Amino acid sequence: VIVNEEAKAGETILNKAKVDDTVNPPEEPEVPVVPEAKAGKLAATKTVNNAKPKLGETIEYTISFRNTIENGILNKVVITDQLPKGLTYVKDSLTSVGDEPKPTSLKEANGIITAEYPSITDTKERSIRFKVIVNEEAKAGETILNKAKVDDTVNPPEEPEVPVVPEAKAGKL
Repeated sequence: VIVNEEAKAGETILNKAKVDDTVNPPEEPEVPVVPEAKAGKLAATKTVNNAKPKLGETIEYTISFRNTIENGILNKVVITDQLPKGLTYVKDSLTSVGDEPKPTSLKEANGIITAEYPSITDTKERSIRFKVIVNEEAKAGETILNKAKVDDTVNPPEEPEVPVVPEAKAGKL
């Protein structure tokens, strides 16, 4: 017997049979089956809207993730991004994009971006976006590697990263 896609994890399915020998009263044994959810699998990416910003410019990062297993469950997903030297968070720029459920927590504190999502049971993509300024600690021509961590506490964490190479501002005479 294959438990099909209509079954819901945690809901009992009653399998009932009827045995009748036409002499004795029929018997109707039943066996309850409770399907369990499949574990999900995490996939994550990170992008930036400008990989070669000028010093002092604002850029926007997007960190996206999704469950790649149909009818699988990611129990809880936590995204963290420790901003590296050379980037300064733009106040109130952190947002979430995508279907429900939205993050239960979405914050920035001391250069650390954190988003926490409850159980994810579909395969739709969800994202967070935030802006940073390429600050005076950045050096023109030196790569700034910004790495995020996306963790569901079951699968190995994904660590998407994206490099940015700041360029010097045009000088004035």
